Amino acid sequence: MGTLFLLLMGAFIGWNFPQPWWAKVMQEKISGAIKNALRD
Repeated sequence: MGTLFLLLMGAFIGWNFPQPWWAKVMQEKISGAIKNALRD
């Protein structure tokens, strides 16, 4: 029960507060790599 609560709180915080610049860069790199892998 405690683990589920922590996951829900982490998701809430992650979706409602701005990301730091380095997290956006990492997300763009990872999503770009996945898109390129799926395109090939």
